[in-house]
Amino acid sequence: MAKPSATELQQAATAVDVESFNYEITLETSAGPIRLTLDSQKAPGHVRNMVALAESGFYDNGCFHRVIKDFMIQGGCPEGSGRGGPGYEI
Repeated sequence: MAKPSATELQQAATAVDVESFNYEITLETSAGPIRLTLDSQKAPGHVRNMVALAESGFYDNGCFHRVIKDFMIQGGCPEGSGRGGPGYEI
């Protein structure tokens, strides 16, 4: 299956209903699951974007490119470098 284009991903994000649903995303990691609760009241554009990207498989088999013990993790870059993205900005 071909990866969706940036335009297709943006269109999918606009279709995500942040008014009627609360979204939770579970990241399946080698260290166990991480559950994220997305707050569409505070960041509706980011929730739409993350849900559309997750549903498209954008994050599948990704990595955390930055890990600071007992503080934070960063991931979601398709290149694994922290410099990539879906091809558009929100």
